[in-house]
Amino acid sequence: DLNMENYELKDIGSTCGIFVGIVHSEDASILNCHSNGSLIRTSELSQDVWGGGIIGGTMRDSTNTGTYEINATIYRCSSNLDFRVSDNSIPTTFNVGSGGIAGFNNFGCNLYVYDCYALMRQTFVVSKAIAGFYSGAMVALSVIGKDQSMGGMTNFSNCVGKVVNDLTQAKNGLWFHGGITT
Repeated sequence: DLNMENYELKDIGSTCGIFVGIVHSEDASILNCHSNGSLIRTSELSQDVWGGGIIGGTMRDSTNTGTYEINATIYRCSSNLDFRVSDNSIPTTFNVGSGGIAGFNNFGCNLYVYDCYALMRQTFVVSKAIAGFYSGAMVALSVIGKDQSMGGMTNFSNCVGKVVNDLTQAKNGLWFHGGITT
């Protein structure tokens, strides 16, 4: 059990989660954790931006060449996340995404989200079109499937979430939004 109240993380890097940045381990469990606060990027960092109210994302690292799958379980957690990005240096081939619980779930990773609640507000100020803006009440992007025989899955049960977007200052045509994940 852990609570993070009224946090404000500024000038976040490419992947930021309140409790864990990126899950690389074979088995990770985050239980009964709750966050309430803001992830903010206002500096010009020329990189992707992914944020999550509990974890930034799941990813195999370069040393894991298929010996084990990444398994992350998030259980009875909640997040009230304000995600704000104002960065005009993001390259046009890059992405911005936020999820109330996790920023992304990558190939070869299994993410289990059970009995969670998330309220996410996101504001993007980007002056040029980029590859994509992603948002999901639970997970912004689930990149799963049989890419290079890596598999992976995202599983949800008894979750409730809401996303409130302010995209009026984001010059983009590619928006990917999902009530749970995209």
